[in-house]
Amino acid sequence: MTEENLSELLNRINKMEQRLSVLEEIEEIKKLHRKYENYHTFGDDWGRLSCYSEDAVLEVEGTIYKGKTAIAEHMRLTGEPVPFVDKKEPLPDGHFAVHPIIEIEGNKAKGSWLMYEMHSHPRTYQSLFWIQGVYDYEYVKENGTWKFSYMKWRPRIHTPGTPP
Repeated sequence: MTEENLSELLNRINKMEQRLSVLEEIEEIKKLHRKYENYHTFGDDWGRLSCYSEDAVLEVEGTIYKGKTAIAEHMRLTGEPVPFVDKKEPLPDGHFAVHPIIEIEGNKAKGSWLMYEMHSHPRTYQSLFWIQGVYDYEYVKENGTWKFSYMKWRPRIHTPGTPP
């Protein structure tokens, strides 16, 4: 093997390592979303809150919440965390984030997800209605872990007027 061939091989290995690193970061962000949606579906709002960075911004239909404390107030979280809802008895709603588009930029990233929410009758669990929207995200790595630094909800399809 010539020195030129060895240099070319090392260059190819370095590029593959960089690509693999980006794919691993994207997978970590996808795991963050799966955790968040499971917390949402199973009623663990304290778990959901743990997915945000300390100085995160949440934007929901024109209202902006700056910082984890403001986001906690929006989620109506006060006092001590309640126990995680038993997965055998989940809340009757479902949250599905699909079609992610994620771009990594060092220790920051941006993304977009299509979101479906199924809302059910609280006693019979019969599906009442679905909504659809888009979540726009910015992410930051905090102590080696990806967190939401910005989240914006943009509703697309929902019930007209007040839901049933």
